[in-house]
Amino acid sequence: MNMREGRNLKKVILYILIFICFCGLIELSVNYSLGQQIENQSPYCLSFSSIGANLLESRIDSWAKIKTTSSAKQLDQHLITILEKLQLPINNYKFKHTSDNTINSLEYECQKSTATFQFILQSDKNQKETYILISIIAKPNSNSINLPNYEKKLKQVLDFNCYYLYSGYIDYNLEPASRLEFLKLILKQMDAKQVDLYEENNTTSITGFSENLAGNVKPIDTGLHKVNLQAAMRCNRIENRTYVYIGSPVILGEY
Repeated sequence: MNMREGRNLKKVILYILIFICFCGLIELSVNYSLGQQIENQSPYCLSFSSIGANLLESRIDSWAKIKTTSSAKQLDQHLITILEKLQLPINNYKFKHTSDNTINSLEYECQKSTATFQFILQSDKNQKETYILISIIAKPNSNSINLPNYEKKLKQVLDFNCYYLYSGYIDYNLEPASRLEFLKLILKQMDAKQVDLYEENNTTSITGFSENLAGNVKPIDTGLHKVNLQAAMRCNRIENRTYVYIGSPVILGEY
């Protein structure tokens, strides 16, 4: 091998080493990115993935009360305090006031990223109390919306009760036996023990208790058991879909 061939061989080896290092850096970057995505996923979202369901929306419904009545200006101030705490836009022109002989109400709605924030404040003269209801509704691509973080901020203002609901669907109808198996998979993903089961026509619902949620979610005491998780599935045969719901501590309203 002459000197020129030797230099060419060294260049080839150098290029190969650079290429290997470059590929290694890309792999590390991809692995880190995927790791961050998995780490940022909530156990609720992972439960949807575990059964092959598509997530439609995540939401948290919160309410609190103040043991005194509030004037229209005081309702404004309560709302502004909460908006500032949540770092949300304040537009006084969109404050909607209504009143009658006993109830003073204030409604407000705003957006952040792809999430919607809805506020209802009511002062009841008869009950001598003020009620605050807040709903935060996030779409699946609302990566910047951290619902538990908003719960923490709300509880720094008042003693809010907070209920989570995650909704999604599977693109085919599931029979009762299959729905039950899928719901049990959700309980397993959430590390929850089954408490109760309800089945009727196209709907199957299961409740459970998870020690992993106990530190963050106040359970409901049914008298016999404690519950901090509910999962349900409902078939819509017209749409050929099965809708999936995961609520904590339970699902509020109809599903």
